[in-house]
Amino acid sequence: MEIRQWPEGWVTRAAGMDDVGRVLELMNARSQRLYGENQITREDIEAWWKSPWLDLDKDMRLVLDARGNLAGIANIGNPGEPYADISCAGVTHPLCEGRSDVWDWMHEWSLERARELVPLAPEGIRVAGSSAIAKQDRARAAALERAGFSAVRVANHMRIDLSSEIPAPRWPEGVSVRTVNVERDLRGIVAIYFESWRDHWGFIERPFDQVLSDWREQIESEG
Repeated sequence: MEIRQWPEGWVTRAAGMDDVGRVLELMNARSQRLYGENQITREDIEAWWKSPWLDLDKDMRLVLDARGNLAGIANIGNPGEPYADISCAGVTHPLCEGRSDVWDWMHEWSLERARELVPLAPEGIRVAGSSAIAKQDRARAAALERAGFSAVRVANHMRIDLSSEIPAPRWPEGVSVRTVNVERDLRGIVAIYFESWRDHWGFIERPFDQVLSDWREQIESEG
């Protein structure tokens, strides 16, 4: 997809593993802008880009200015079967936050790529394109509204600063806590996931063993 408003020398292209450093810099620049801290590491990006659920050639685009600086990143979250909820994301460098051409191109591209996946969904399933943003991210909120999105759900991100020693927890009788053993516990964890999310908006029942296999692949890909 091209856009007529691009200034001379600006380009868009697919991402490659050699772009991890510049993407890390952009994402943390925006994280600093919104939250006052870095929230992503190189290892996070490498694990994300090596995930079996991401095709760098098809699911991500970089926007570069005339000097070759990274101005924005557009990507979709390809969920795989049954393709019921496809996330559409866009992030700009803080210096480009006011550029509607960058924002609008990224969301247009994300929706276009998401539409390519819709025919893969089973007949009769409603496919939704979604995007999650922080409340203070006003530039992105405005761009999403221009792209046709509307706010339908709110989630709270809770945090506590630990300035003193944490008291020992007092668990109810018969309850204990231990580290997860993937080989032993994954089946039970997936069973709880099904039970907890079955009546949630957008949930699609999938074969248990298929979900179990997908979770195992994701855990292994993230090391």
